[in-house]
Amino acid sequence: MGARTRCFTSLATGSSKATAVIACAVMLLAAGCGGSGGSASDASTPVIRGDVAATSSLTVTGAPATAAVGATIALSTAGGTGTEAVSYATTSTDCVVTGTSLTATGARTCAVTATQGTQTATATFTFAVPLTLSSPLTVSAPGTPPAPTVVAGSAKVTATVAAGASGGIPTSYTVTAYTTTGSAAGTCTVPGASGSCDVTALTGGSTYTVKATATNTAGTSGASAASAAVTLTGTSGTASAVSAVVSTTTSGAVEVSWSGSGTGFVVQFRKSSVGTWSVPSGTCALASTRISAATTCIVTGLEPGQRYTFQVAPYVNGAAGTFSSSTSSSNILALGVPLAPRIGTPSATGTTTATVAFNTPTYDGGSPITQYTATSSPAGGTGTVFQAGAGIITVTGLTPGTAYTFTVTATTGAGFTSVASDPSSPVTTFVPPTPPGIGVATATGVTTATVAFTAPTSNGGSPVTSYTATSNPGGKTGTLSQAGSGTITVSGLTGGTAYTFTVTATTRAGSTSAPSAASSAVTPGVPEAPGIGTATATGRTTATVTYTAPTSNRVSTITAYNVTSTPSGGQASPIPRAGTFTVTGLTPGT
Repeated sequence: MGARTRCFTSLATGSSKATAVIACAVMLLAAGCGGSGGSASDASTPVIRGDVAATSSLTVTGAPATAAVGATIALSTAGGTGTEAVSYATTSTDCVVTGTSLTATGARTCAVTATQGTQTATATFTFAVPLTLSSPLTVSAPGTPPAPTVVAGSAKVTATVAAGASGGIPTSYTVTAYTTTGSAAGTCTVPGASGSCDVTALTGGSTYTVKATATNTAGTSGASAASAAVTLTGTSGTASAVSAVVSTTTSGAVEVSWSGSGTGFVVQFRKSSVGTWSVPSGTCALASTRISAATTCIVTGLEPGQRYTFQVAPYVNGAAGTFSSSTSSSNILALGVPLAPRIGTPSATGTTTATVAFNTPTYDGGSPITQYTATSSPAGGTGTVFQAGAGIITVTGLTPGTAYTFTVTATTGAGFTSVASDPSSPVTTFVPPTPPGIGVATATGVTTATVAFTAPTSNGGSPVTSYTATSNPGGKTGTLSQAGSGTITVSGLTGGTAYTFTVTATTRAGSTSAPSAASSAVTPGVPEAPGIGTATATGRTTATVTYTAPTSNRVSTITAYNVTSTPSGGQASPIPRAGTFTVTGLTPGT
């Protein structure tokens, strides 16, 4: 084992000899605990040394790095051995280090050196004199400027402004142009203490004056006196977004529309993209070449089948401004009569109604179709629908049980109506069903009765869907929704009143038959009184009473009979049929 190994073994065994420890330390410092007697492998093995502290570069900092004269910068370090005390010093004039504090008696840069053992570090720190703020400047609002000088232009006026004799210096001006009636017509802005600007979009040939106000951060002056009056030259207004839509109500016409401003406009047209611009006829030709301030008009008299381009310009003081053109229009229409619609299938829907289908004509005459009208043959029935496409028309005013054919015409938005279509196939309107057969009426209660009936022999061409029974007197009704024979209940009757009943049938087409024959009379209500017989005493407290059934029970069946004694006290149980009552509970000798 080499010297290095022996050294650590000696320490590990806890030797108490100080000389062994000292010897190991010396060996570590001198020979890595191996010395010259160690092996080659021992000499190359890393040595763990515990007698030297770790070190890094020493740096010095201050907080803050810059301060006002009279303030303190706190000094600190980083790095170094970390075990020895740090001291700070400065050789800069008017700079003082006290412990870890740096101060200065004047504005300057102080160099500070920090020392820790054998290491040193230097840094500089700045002291500055604090700024002393002066009193703020006082700004006053501008005084009223003099009247602007003006130069008339084409639909504009150029105004030149300058500062007034008193007040603060302006930073901008607002210039306003006024009409002869005193109305503001436009403004412009001049930046700075003086200068010029243009008030635009004014009306050529009109007269204007100009006033100005001056503004700065302290406020705005009053308005100046008015400038000299000037009359402008040129035109004003705009015209744009010109469109042309071929009329579908007037043959050879186009509606021209545009966006714009001004007191008037002029409209011109030519065929597509060639030819000479011409003044149109129609509402676009008002006052020869000038129309009102409206932004739409109609050009008429155009050649059918051609395409046209239109242009519009503002018109002021006898001159047209810049023209704005439309794209080429669609082909101009020569409006006329549409062809006849194509007839479809008719259907009877009632005793006085039918429907007829149709398809659109193959040509509409250049104008959209707006309605179709159906007419019956024989005459009497008509119907109309307001639509452009195919559909179904309901015809009313027909006669029940009559065979009809129908024709259809088409009418356009331009007011042209086609010839009639070919006639439809014939269809026969329904007739009312025959009356139902009447059956037996039966009282079923004090206020109710039933009526039997049989289905009619003919439904008139449409299935029967319901039956209605009606009382006489009173007109009380009952309804049964079915197709065949049956029994109807009628309620709301008055007990003791004799009633007869009739029945009607209603079909799916809505037609109703005539009433049936009347039923036999029936009287709903309580039965008539039974016939009283002989009373016979049968004991001290009993007696028997015989009776007979009433001549009319007024309902289908009597369910019970009762007996009452006078004076009261006798008792007898109800019995279901005519016969003899046994009465009990009577008083002897009474």
